[in-house]
Amino acid sequence: MKPLSEGASRERLGALFMHMSILCGLPIFALSFLNRDNPFVLHHAKAAAVNFLLFYTVLFLSFSVTPSLFWLLIPLYLSALVAIWRLTGGHRAGMLGLGPVGEALFFVIQPKSQRRALEHQNHEHKLLH
Repeated sequence: MKPLSEGASRERLGALFMHMSILCGLPIFALSFLNRDNPFVLHHAKAAAVNFLLFYTVLFLSFSVTPSLFWLLIPLYLSALVAIWRLTGGHRAGMLGLGPVGEALFFVIQPKSQRRALEHQNHEHKLLH
């Protein structure tokens, strides 16, 4: 197995911190939403955001409505662990890591480089028509 480059290991470490939000209760993924420099980290931030919101919503409901909802926290916690496991291999979060759900819910948040390319295309399109 060849060693990771410094950039790849930094990406994975950044993505790991996004999923740590569920453990510490702080929305760390929001930092990636503001920065949006790295598509890999942003993808994992979107997945972590969905997991964070679901986890703490269910936690709140289990304390305020019925304790039987507490068991729903286990699959959400496991979902974060699956995403962490996948990112260590350099992969996207995947369905079990809630990656596609995060991409669908936060589709307006794109990496800066992609957003600039889309704005440039739209500007060219307006000029031509």
